[in-house]
Amino acid sequence: MGYGFTSEMKVYFDGECQGDGWAVYKLSCEMDRNGFDDVFVQNHCRKAAELGCSSAYVVLGTYALRDNLLEDYSVMSDKHYQDQSKCVDLFRTASMMNNNYGKFMYGQCLLNGIFTQRDECYARTLIEEAVPYLSEEDIINMVAEIDRYVGRIGFNPTPSGSMAMKVPMTFLGIKRNDIGHRKAS
Repeated sequence: MGYGFTSEMKVYFDGECQGDGWAVYKLSCEMDRNGFDDVFVQNHCRKAAELGCSSAYVVLGTYALRDNLLEDYSVMSDKHYQDQSKCVDLFRTASMMNNNYGKFMYGQCLLNGIFTQRDECYARTLIEEAVPYLSEEDIINMVAEIDRYVGRIGFNPTPSGSMAMKVPMTFLGIKRNDIGHRKAS
């Protein structure tokens, strides 16, 4: 796919020029859907996070969990990746911003001991708070992301860079429930 801007992307770009974090996030979603390189998508997602969009933290956390979160200075020809453990901080931040996807993913990290100390009590609290606001499909997709890292006996990391997912958590799944969080951006 080409890197052409759609009319919808142009609207979000105008919002980005005005400093609207939600518009920057939506622009990154459209870039992802239209085949833009991860460098473009993640740089816009970072900008959305800096502007206070909690959904952007969840998406960046998912990139980190998949072991393909780029460093800020990455360019297309020479990509440098951050440590996978960064996912916990990103999910925690989204959770503290009252993002239900962030709560669920941070709760899953706590429940399974993924890059953090296990805390089943707090994990259950976070997950129970988030579940009423998430669709069954979104929950299945998020659990699929977590299951990649959890084996039968505790933590079982996949090889670096492994992206084999039948049902990946997508921007579309995350943005579907974030209308209520728009005011945070």
